[in-house]
Amino acid sequence: MTLVSDNPPARHSVRCSVIDYSAGGIFHVVLCCHDRQHRFGRVVDGAMVLNDVGRMARDVLDRLVEVVSELTVDTAVIMPDHVHLLLVVDPECRRSLGDIVGLYKVMVNSRARQWYSDHGLHMGQLWQRNYYEHLVRDADEHLAIRCYIDDNPRRWQEKQDGLT
Repeated sequence: MTLVSDNPPARHSVRCSVIDYSAGGIFHVVLCCHDRQHRFGRVVDGAMVLNDVGRMARDVLDRLVEVVSELTVDTAVIMPDHVHLLLVVDPECRRSLGDIVGLYKVMVNSRARQWYSDHGLHMGQLWQRNYYEHLVRDADEHLAIRCYIDDNPRRWQEKQDGLT
């Protein structure tokens, strides 16, 4: 009797099949920590207070736009267990959204793993395998998502305080 299947189930993409993710656009992306672990800091009085790893995640965003010159970060918030990004990808970009997100995850993972190692700690897995993505379709939606991202720490605090 074998415990490992010779034919593991196929993984299905969560991506929309009618969107060309390599054609540029404005994307709302949410990346979650593995098992929703609080890796990046905490919310205090409705504001996000980043720890060392959270500051690394923020600094990697600055580095990412240097590496991918056709990318702009419209707005972003790093929360205790997830990251919200509103990314503007130029149509001339040679990288797909998946490539950009993967690069960000790898860069943060590498720096965080080094930090944990330097402090004699075991990091384990940092990111969930998948991520949420949404192609922003118009200016009203763009503004609504930007406000949602910017307001995320306050809503987090209200949820923790049992106000929502």
